Amino acid sequence: GCVPLLPYLLTHTPSNGLLYSSVMTFIALGFFGYLKSKITSQPPVLGAFRVVLIGAAAALSAFFIARLIG
Repeated sequence: GCVPLLPYLLTHTPSNGLLYSSVMTFIALGFFGYLKSKITSQPPVLGAFRVVLIGAAAALSAFFIARLIG
């Protein structure tokens, strides 16, 4: 929860917060995907890419659903 919210507290505009939050979140997703793959003896770079891709798809889905609703 802290990784995506921290940039909003440290920047002056919401748009900068969103940019930094997105970058930090994708870095964290890549790190955890890499770590998960190392632990499970899978290719680490592929695992990191897979987790980042799934995270991006989830973020885009949530964004577009929110835009449709309101």
